[in-house]
Amino acid sequence: MTLRIDPDLKIFFQKAATEENRSLSNFIINAVLTYIKDHKDITWKKPEKQPYGDGMVHQKRHPKYTHSLIDSCAFDPGGEEEKCSRRLLARSDAGDLVIEIAHSVQKEIDHPNTPSDVKALARTLIYSIETSLTPDLHRRRAEIRRLIRGNAAKGKHENDADHIFDLYKHGGGYFITTDNRLLSLAGILFSKYFVTVLRPSDYEALL
Repeated sequence: MTLRIDPDLKIFFQKAATEENRSLSNFIINAVLTYIKDHKDITWKKPEKQPYGDGMVHQKRHPKYTHSLIDSCAFDPGGEEEKCSRRLLARSDAGDLVIEIAHSVQKEIDHPNTPSDVKALARTLIYSIETSLTPDLHRRRAEIRRLIRGNAAKGKHENDADHIFDLYKHGGGYFITTDNRLLSLAGILFSKYFVTVLRPSDYEALL
């Protein structure tokens, strides 16, 4: 966050912060929180980190009773999450659980850099299909695209947003990914769209 203030006022704040042995940013934050507490009777507390992302605590449906889509980035080479993603695909192929591939993910899976064995496993999964949208769904898709895009250029992260929208239009469920942008939005994606975004290892822990 950037604050634009008068240079003389900045010097005033800096002097006061130095007297309290604080950094300027810490002094300003403390002053604002003190004002809110004294005048609004509200005390801010840092939210506790939830084990599976903010949305996970609210998702009551077991994976077997709802849709589960997996993102192509879950197979990025290296690390435990890739190994876990492969185990999940293998279990789905064996009929132990159902993991779907969103039609919006299919092009990513077909990318030349995707390992051939992952492509082979993915071909055995169920794919969602693209359907025509009602005016309300068009509005919701645009809303989700704006949320996922954030401050990025228009059109950026559109595929990621469409993965989430694909789940939303089918009633919500689990989206398995290692995309930090999506994981950081877990709380709002669940509260507004009933989509739980989580890592492969966290999804596997639910089974």
